[in-house]
Amino acid sequence: LIYQDGSIQLNHGGTEMGESMKERKEFDGFTYVWDQRPLCAITNQAIRHIHFEFEDGSKLKKAFTYDWRMWSLPELQDLMTEAGFSRVEVYWEGATEDGEGDGDFVLADTAEEEQSWIAYVGGWR
Repeated sequence: LIYQDGSIQLNHGGTEMGESMKERKEFDGFTYVWDQRPLCAITNQAIRHIHFEFEDGSKLKKAFTYDWRMWSLPELQDLMTEAGFSRVEVYWEGATEDGEGDGDFVLADTAEEEQSWIAYVGGWR
């Protein structure tokens, strides 16, 4: 999301972003299902759905649908600079020992490509 004053943009990416996949997470009373369609290599269009499955066997399919144009971090940084932000920085999420995101974001100038990653792009006017 880019905000008009002191902007922060959440971005995610990685080699997994182009793959078709379903990821399930169990919660008390329901299962959250992330349903990811393949990324279009020409337009970078990404279709994503969130479904819910409940203990009683009922389902809520496509509770949320996202039709995104996936922007790379360099593209976001360039666009924000062109839009007048005087400083644009990337904050990269660290990882636990098992490779999961740890929720701690640090200022980064470089990062290795991973299967999946989350970063924030901060902009100051």
